Amino acid sequence: MPPIDLTRSDKLKAAPLQFTALRYFHEVVQCGSIRQAADRLYVAPSAVSRQISKIEHEYGALLFERTTHGMHLTQAGQILWTHLSTTFKALQRARSEIDDLKGVQRGELTVHCIEGLIGELLPEVLASYHAKFPNITFNIVVSSSGRIFEALAAGEADIGITIFAAGKPDVMPLISHKEALVALMSPRHPLAGKRSLRLSDLAGHRVAMPDASYAIRRLLDHVTKIRDVSLNMLLTTNSLDLARSLARKGSAVTISPRISAVRDLATGELVAVRLADSEFGDVLTQVCASRTRSLTSAAREFINELQLAFDRLDSTGRDCAAV
Repeated sequence: MPPIDLTRSDKLKAAPLQFTALRYFHEVVQCGSIRQAADRLYVAPSAVSRQISKIEHEYGALLFERTTHGMHLTQAGQILWTHLSTTFKALQRARSEIDDLKGVQRGELTVHCIEGLIGELLPEVLASYHAKFPNITFNIVVSSSGRIFEALAAGEADIGITIFAAGKPDVMPLISHKEALVALMSPRHPLAGKRSLRLSDLAGHRVAMPDASYAIRRLLDHVTKIRDVSLNMLLTTNSLDLARSLARKGSAVTISPRISAVRDLATGELVAVRLADSEFGDVLTQVCASRTRSLTSAAREFINELQLAFDRLDSTGRDCAAV
């Protein structure tokens, strides 16, 4: 594609920038491709290209690097995107609030969630919610606890599901679910028959844990330091699922809230042993929202569905009860 001439006066005197052009820019950033953006907008790729060119001429700067691997924002494009994404989120929120006035359940909910609940709690909740409100779509983002708090404060997320949310001034916990922090391991593991364990009991066994971006790992590192325990860390990863997979195979022990392994505990692929060290205690899994933004009815209904799911865990006595 030939370079855009940003110096021609006739180009700079084009018609005033229209919202359509900005919407097309927004879609290209989200898709990373003009063709994919065109498919989502139900227009020809050439129409998207023309609108992007209008914005570039309006601002006198290239907004994308056009490569064989897609469209990548330039520094100027990133500046525009930073401001524009906030505007589009506000417009989406305005539409949801107007729909609330009409009693229309449609729109999109953005939920940032810790990885441990993605494969366990959320699928059941999403399926149940969709059956009641089929016109609501979801954008689910797997994040660390710290990133979830940032997304809520910045208005990037409607709901956050995380742990250790207490004391965050911009975040309002709506549901608090107490969970035991346990050692997860194969039923064939030498420690599987114990009723409880101290951290020192793990010293002679291999351990698989998430990295320090996870609050659980930071807590573990804190306890190992004050207890003066050295662990044989077989694996450090950014995937809780990989850590649990090693535990299922008997290759390592991992430490996690019990709720993160509901299915494995129910099927007997893993057992959970309580950690007796006082520093561990119980962990609060919390559903949170921003203190400064009102919840739409769609978000409130989703929170109700989450509460029902947590209540079911409690009423069954947590079938995954610790050994």
